[in-house]
Amino acid sequence: MEGFMNYEKGDVVIFKFSFSEGEKVKKRPSLVVAKLKGDSVILCQITGQPRPDPNILELKRKEFQSGGISRDSFIRPSVLFTLNKSKIEYKAGKLKPEKIKQVEKELIRIFTE
Repeated sequence: MEGFMNYEKGDVVIFKFSFSEGEKVKKRPSLVVAKLKGDSVILCQITGQPRPDPNILELKRKEFQSGGISRDSFIRPSVLFTLNKSKIEYKAGKLKPEKIKQVEKELIRIFTE
């Protein structure tokens, strides 16, 4: 476990998500959209399933600068959360700068409309 690695905007990280209905835990990918002072980062959800979300962005495996995830997925900039870095299992990859800019633009649109 990498624990307190220095994660950067554009990193795709994997963490264990605990479902509220009990002991079920699933590894989930998420995108680092901001690093905070201290031990937390702001993430947005990455999902393998399309959702009825007007802010959803496609994520193709070819849009990774390094590393990657197992299949094409979707980034949900409207689903943000803060996570302590110690909960992150590992860094799966880093998005290309163009994709990071696309996510940033969508986040700005969400917060300014």
